[in-house]
Amino acid sequence: MAKALVKWKRINLLQQAYELIDQGITIKWLDLRVVSHRLTSEQQVKVMQYLVQRVCQNTHDRLGNEIAIETLLLWLAFTHKELFIKAAVDQFFEEKNAAEGCMRLVEIGLTSEITDSGHQIDAYAAAVMLICDIGKNIEQRNRTGQANFADGPKLLPQITTYLLSVSNLNNYVIRLSLLHYFGFMATGGRNQAEFERVLNRFGYTVLDFLFTLLFKKKSESIALQFLLDNFSYILEASSSSQRIIHEIFKYYLLKRPDRCSLFLQTLGDKLDQTQSSLRARRTFLQHLGALLQVVGKINHKPLVYDILSCIYRIHDPFLTELSVQIQKEPTLDDEQKEFARTLELGTRSGQDPLNFLRTHKRGRHPSFHRIKQLEAFDQVALLGALGEVGHAKAS
Repeated sequence: MAKALVKWKRINLLQQAYELIDQGITIKWLDLRVVSHRLTSEQQVKVMQYLVQRVCQNTHDRLGNEIAIETLLLWLAFTHKELFIKAAVDQFFEEKNAAEGCMRLVEIGLTSEITDSGHQIDAYAAAVMLICDIGKNIEQRNRTGQANFADGPKLLPQITTYLLSVSNLNNYVIRLSLLHYFGFMATGGRNQAEFERVLNRFGYTVLDFLFTLLFKKKSESIALQFLLDNFSYILEASSSSQRIIHEIFKYYLLKRPDRCSLFLQTLGDKLDQTQSSLRARRTFLQHLGALLQVVGKINHKPLVYDILSCIYRIHDPFLTELSVQIQKEPTLDDEQKEFARTLELGTRSGQDPLNFLRTHKRGRHPSFHRIKQLEAFDQVALLGALGEVGHAKAS
């Protein structure tokens, strides 16, 4: 008589997990509450690798692939760990039939319904994260000349088609993943039209969500990290997308003036100190110029000085042109224009414009709480979890 298999919630050994996968026993969400504690992180990494191997090897077993992919996606969705996503992605690049395995993941992961129907959206979200990470890795290897698996680059158009098919789902993990993925791809000359579609579809909603988290103490660090890492992509988008950004900036600048102006300064420093494109820096300066007009019209003097300080911290050829516009701006008074001239002279001599601003403010200077740098999809998972908590409270 064959030995009866132990159930998922009863396993204690890695080999038992392998046997359940080989027998096509799907894991359930409730099982993961137990299994994720019984197996170490190292053992769970091995499970991710084993599941990917199964998907790449099972050429004609559709049902076996569906079961393996469902288990993989539910595991990733439950744990929300970049370590496990990375293990799965890296394993695809080790497999002989990687292209076929990736295509199975894309097709099944984004179109099939899972047996644990109560967590269908969670599975879709995990599939999007994983597929975006695979596509990003393929593109990164193309750009750096690293070895890709056979036919890897040919997968990208198919990945794009399937990813866009789930972009209408109201889930922050999915939307943040797509924003990051298509933004990254657009900087390399790919998927620019698709990036615009994503921004037009849910750009305002996602940015509003991120800014809401940015101004909450418990979530500001992770929201700031994602915004700083991805904002340059958005600044390179079309003028219609820039209108979305302007409305977000304007709303939060007037609602949370101190914290929003601090973010603008932090973002400007990031753009100035990294390999951001000239277009991104110029567009950001144009946004600051437009915001200066907004705060000038309502005669909000502290914000006028804040925005001027942000403008003159950025080193860009467009700054000269913007300075001329500032001196002609009718909403600014003579004192504010003189302050701008002082900042411009200070910039030319290499002085920090923030030092000038501090003469106009007293007390403790605000700052954002920072955490260690996280990988892109680790940020997405954490932000997505915060979105679910907020939704649960609201409902």
